[in-house]
Amino acid sequence: MDLVPRSKANWDTFSNRAFCEICAEECEAGNRPTGCLSTTGYKNLQLKFFQRTGKKHDQKQLKNHWETLKKEYNLWIELKEKSTGLGWDPIKGTFTADDAWWADHIVVYTI
Repeated sequence: MDLVPRSKANWDTFSNRAFCEICAEECEAGNRPTGCLSTTGYKNLQLKFFQRTGKKHDQKQLKNHWETLKKEYNLWIELKEKSTGLGWDPIKGTFTADDAWWADHIVVYTI
């Protein structure tokens, strides 16, 4: 049990991009033999993340972010490929829908 409380990780755009790039590197290096990174993969992620961002996050914070991004990606796929009434603006990289669609669906898709 941790006696020292963890601070909440700050996932700004730069940190998020670094996290994703490092995770891709670790996957390509074979450090994701199952659904998540191996012990070596997490150690590498912690070290590389600190080197690139100056932020120290423990394995639990990194795993939580992995899981959050996975949920967001699955939601994006669901919205993009399976939802009727939605459009996709490739220039802006956003979904398009009228206000009525959002009013009907926002509760369903809240993470």
